[in-house]
Amino acid sequence: MRFARFTINNHSLLGVDSGMGFFDYSSVLAARSIFPSTINAKLRSQPHFSAILAAGSVFPAAAFIDSKLWIPRLVSEGLLDKAAVEELLAWADKKNLLKLIDVSKNHPVMPHLPGKFVCIARNWEEHAKESGHGLPDRPVCFGKTGNCAIGPGETIMVSEEFGRIDHEGELGVVIGKRACRVKAEDAGDYIHSYTIINDITARDMQKDFVAKGWPWYAAKSMDSFAPFGPYLVTPDEAGPLEGQCIRVTVNGEIRQDGSIDDMHWKPPELIEAVTRMITLEPGDVLATGTPPGVGPLRPGDKVVVEIDGIGRLENQVGEWK
Repeated sequence: MRFARFTINNHSLLGVDSGMGFFDYSSVLAARSIFPSTINAKLRSQPHFSAILAAGSVFPAAAFIDSKLWIPRLVSEGLLDKAAVEELLAWADKKNLLKLIDVSKNHPVMPHLPGKFVCIARNWEEHAKESGHGLPDRPVCFGKTGNCAIGPGETIMVSEEFGRIDHEGELGVVIGKRACRVKAEDAGDYIHSYTIINDITARDMQKDFVAKGWPWYAAKSMDSFAPFGPYLVTPDEAGPLEGQCIRVTVNGEIRQDGSIDDMHWKPPELIEAVTRMITLEPGDVLATGTPPGVGPLRPGDKVVVEIDGIGRLENQVGEWK
């Protein structure tokens, strides 16, 4: 199952694709008057979702005008779980309410606004080497802030004053429920979906800050430095991660081409390590590190990140004036 957000006639819609194209899921929720905060844990625990369908209050379609803010709540309430979505779509189909989104004319935008990005440094040995480091003895994490987030087709903004700006294609793990001190063997229960993220980095600035012993937060968290999307892909749809590749091209030239098999720590181990220190909330994105081959971006470039089974994220590079 894939989720994507679309902006059509100045309205933001959430689409879901269960194999027959993207249906307008926002209008289905509105038709059932389902409002996320009305669905409580007792109802979610019931074996059938029909009780939930009768639980809502007024949920106008207009509530999805800024649905990038609603998606984490829908995730946390279980309204983007496979069983819930399938039952709602089946109901809408019987009522002849399903509306296909014309993806030839309407392209996905940023899926949602995460509460936070938690990113992993040096999770590929060869990338660690090209950065002048070895593998750390435990996962090293850092954050990116919401101002970084942009969607597919949006412009990564760079400036000469910041020196070299690099691409870093990565697998993103979207958290499905509040995760605190989770064990690796249980981590799958906390993964809602996968996505693609390009961890843009002001490399010269980062190196300068590190050399001075300063935090390198700013080198990672500039405006537009976290393109992600275009889809949220559930694990059953994505299939096993083993053997899947991450490829980054710039103007058609391959820069990065790595296998997820070569990650030093896989997503379950990363979730365990991160949640021992940082509680992850629904909709948060865990960026799992980048393979070797990071390289510079310049104004006018087109950078594409592709991950097998997840999709393709494409962005242009522009320049601040």
